[in-house]
Formats: sequence, structure tokens, C-alpha cells
Amino acid sequence: MRKRRIAVELFAMMIAVTGVFHGSMNVNAATKKITVDQTYENATKIKGKTKKGCVVKVKIGKKTYHSKVNKKGNYSVKVPKLKLGKKYTMTAYQKKKVYAKKSFYAETKNIKVNAFTENDHIFSGYAPSKAYIVLKCSGKSYTTTASVSGYWKIDTKKPLGRNRIEMKVYKKGKVIAKYWKEYQKESSVTDKNDDQNNAASAVHKHLYNIPVYKTVHFDEAGHYETIISSGSYYEKEVSHDICDTCVKDLTQEYINGIKDGTYKKVEIPKNDENTSSSKSRDILDDYKEIRWSNDMPLYEDFIAYGGWNHTCSDHKLTEQTETIMAYFPGAIRKNWIVDQKAHDEQVVIGYQCSCGDIHKVENN
Repeated sequence: MRKRRIAVELFAMMIAVTGVFHGSMNVNAATKKITVDQTYENATKIKGKTKKGCVVKVKIGKKTYHSKVNKKGNYSVKVPKLKLGKKYTMTAYQKKKVYAKKSFYAETKNIKVNAFTENDHIFSGYAPSKAYIVLKCSGKSYTTTASVSGYWKIDTKKPLGRNRIEMKVYKKGKVIAKYWKEYQKESSVTDKNDDQNNAASAVHKHLYNIPVYKTVHFDEAGHYETIISSGSYYEKEVSHDICDTCVKDLTQEYINGIKDGTYKKVEIPKNDENTSSSKSRDILDDYKEIRWSNDMPLYEDFIAYGGWNHTCSDHKLTEQTETIMAYFPGAIRKNWIVDQKAHDEQVVIGYQCSCGDIHKVENN
């Protein structure tokens, strides 16, 4: 009977522990989340939300860029220009441990089509993520859906020839971008001559193949890197309270109890007669490794209670000098790192036909 009783008790304990552990895992898993706001190509900031107090990092090329999460859970990381369709991963760290990760892509706001000629039958490019794309050519329609990164590809099975193509991009049932183009390359010198000879009688069709540029100024972009110099230890004389009755070092007992969590198990009442907390402040100054919280009892109340186990209550105390190794923290400073120097750049704002007509690029 005794063996059976022990087995039942052990089984009950295992169920209780498993339930507690499983419950806590579900709670933690629900809170571990990081979001990234929609980002577009050439963006120099990545924004999002995660748990406050975390540090977020993203690696681009050989460099890692980071930022702290504010009290509202928001973050903003300065980065070099993001590349279209490239996959990035934002990682949140809590006390140097990975808290959560989120992968994302830099998208385009409209549609981009890779270069093609009249001999091609495969068309590809980029559009907003998961957008629906319709291509019309030679009286036929072809459709596809862009991937998460925005990449899309359509195969018409037959070369374009001298036909015009038209594209429309849909998102939630609405047209958000359009594209149209004549064939991009003349098939032969003979075709060119025929076009010129028949120019007087033929209707002119625009061929926008001459890029039009404008000068755009880009400001300096960079990020701050935190540099922490190493701290140092030095000898310091401190005063400890010794119980005359049991020769117990109550000051050291208080420090050890804070470090190992004894204060969480012992409820020390607040003494209304204590109006000073100078001893508590002195201990915090002497032992930098102690991080104060509202759950910790004041040292003055600890002494009045007679230690963690209440054995030294009303005992006479004597001060004794001790030598400890105190820590002096290193300095913290921030350095500005330039990722991109201020410069002027020639940007395509449209394309011109030989007749002088200009077709502007929609995103400029």
C-alpha cells in the first residue's frame, strides 16, 4: 500500500508540474512577437513594433544595424538603401538572447518590368507583394500573382514580335499600376528602312526608348554605434553591522539575500519608525551589482526585523570595517557612422519618343 501511495503522489506531482510548465510556455509564446512596417525599395529606415526594452538588429551586406525599442514598443533603424525584392530579417534581442524574428522584403509601389525584346516570350519583374497581374498581347490575356517578395513571371509561349503589350496590376480588386510598351528592338535594318519610307503615309506610333534624367540630391545617411569602454575594480572600505550576540554579519547576509533571491521568500514588514534610507543607499553605492526594485525590503527594515530568519531582533549591533572590490563602470559614448555620403545622382524620370513626346515614369 505504501509503494502504491508513493507512486500516486509522484504521478500527481508530474501532472501539476507539466501543467504549470505548459501553461507558462503558451503565455510566453503569445508575447514573443515582432512586426515590420511595409518597406519599399531605396528606403533608409525600417520601422515596426516589438516588446519594449528589446534591441532590434538587421544585417545588410557585411554590416549590422541596430536600434533600441522605446517604451511604447516602437523601433526605427537607419539603414542604407534597401534593394528591391531582397529578403531581410529583423531580429529582436532581450538581454542578449533572441526574442523574436521577422523576415520581410523591400517592395515597389507600382510595377517594374525587366528588359525584353520582340523575340522574347517570357516577361518578368516586380510588383507589390501578392498583387494580381494581367498582361494583354495580340488579343490574348495572361495572368499571374506576384510572390511575397513581389517577383512575377509570365510566359506567353510565343515571341512578342512587333506587338504592343499592356499590363494592369490589381490589389483588392482595384487597379494600382499600369504599364504599356511597344516592342523594344527593331527586328532588322530592312524594317527600319520600310518604316522611314512609309512614314509619310503611316500613322506615327510612339516608341519611348530615350531615357530622360533629372538631378536629385541625396543627403548623408548613417547610424549611431554605441561604444562602451571596459570598467575597472578597486579596493574600498565599507562598514558592516555585526550582531554582538551571534557574531553574524547582518550586512553581508542582507547582500547575499538580495543576490540569491531570499527576499522573495521572506516578507519583512515595513517599520514606520524608520524615516531614513541612508544605509540602503550606501549599500547600493558600494555594491553596484545589486539592482534595486520595489519588491526589495529596505536595509533599515531588515535590521529592525533581525535578519532574514528574525533571530537577531533587538540584539545589539557593532560596526565593523570590511574591504571589498568595488566596480567602477566604463564610459558609454555614441559614434556616428556614415553609410552613404551626401551626393547628387541622375535619376530617370521618364522616356522620350523620337518625335519629342515624353512619357513620365509613374513613381516620379
